Amino acid sequence: MRRDPALVVQAAVILPAIAILLRVVGLRRTRKVLRLDGASESGDVPEAVRRSAAAVATVVRHSPSTVRCLPRSLAVAYLSRRRGHHLDIVIGIAPGTGDLAAHAWVEFAGIPVNDTADVRERYAVLAPVQQI
Repeated sequence: MRRDPALVVQAAVILPAIAILLRVVGLRRTRKVLRLDGASESGDVPEAVRRSAAAVATVVRHSPSTVRCLPRSLAVAYLSRRRGHHLDIVIGIAPGTGDLAAHAWVEFAGIPVNDTADVRERYAVLAPVQQI
């Protein structure tokens, strides 16, 4: 996959903005501000979606602080949406841990984009974020 420096810069700008939005207005309003309504398409994961996920991963890898899974996932969804692709934002909990271990990721046509393929085996899906 070809690197996209401009996309990495966009990810570096949008990630902290999303984290602030989540804290100030919550998930539902953050989704509205970012215009993340809509369900994913079907088919193979487009290259633009893969590049968006790679750009966010690059920023997270070089971030001086921890970037939580929800802002990461929203950033991938936002960058992908700007390129014409809708992603499903999914939130799940780890069953049987005794703690409320929640996790967020994005999917394109049911395929995890910013997590491993077995994420649905490790986390029980609460509900699609479109319903939250």
